[in-house]
Amino acid sequence: MGMQRRGMPPEACICPKCKKEYSKTRGVPCRSQDCPECDIPLIGN
Repeated sequence: MGMQRRGMPPEACICPKCKKEYSKTRGVPCRSQDCPECDIPLIGN
């Protein structure tokens, strides 16, 4: 998945459907946040 460095947290969260990128909140997993437009969990990039 992307060019994520092993063991490093993602720098942004992306919607797997619409591909919009959202800023990552430190300490909050991307998958626990939903895309405001698609209403599905985000993924780390």
